[in-house]
Amino acid sequence: MKIVTEGDFNYDYYDFVSINSDNYFIHKKGGLVYKLVNDTIKRLDKSFNHLMQTSASLFTYKSKINRYGGYGFWSDRDFITYFDFDLLEWEVLSPENSKFFPIGSHDNLYQLTNDDVYFFNGTSINPNNRIKYYYYDKAWKYNFTSKKMEISRKH
Repeated sequence: MKIVTEGDFNYDYYDFVSINSDNYFIHKKGGLVYKLVNDTIKRLDKSFNHLMQTSASLFTYKSKINRYGGYGFWSDRDFITYFDFDLLEWEVLSPENSKFFPIGSHDNLYQLTNDDVYFFNGTSINPNNRIKYYYYDKAWKYNFTSKKMEISRKH
């Protein structure tokens, strides 16, 4: 089967996720979302390619595409976004019951377990010199049910 792509779509710039047998291509640096429909990769989102989530953690939870962190414009993101399939745009998750908020980072490791997503380590921008990075050696989790971000306890 030959796959047809729209416009200047290039596989090198996208990560792949599958939800309920649907296949999506998420731009590695920004907001673009494509979906494989029959034999054609079609643009799905109404976003723009903001290039602000380079090296963000991309994962799915309960049929939603999520991202944590990411680098862009000399800063790191410190929040989780999700793709809203009704609005066809990216929205932010509010950790409204949190007292802890991690610093922004990218290149994190992560593990999804039930309603918790754990983030480990990563790279952060030095706030005093925005062209220098440092290794962020912390672990934290977000609970989707309680909407709470917590730092993991050291053992």
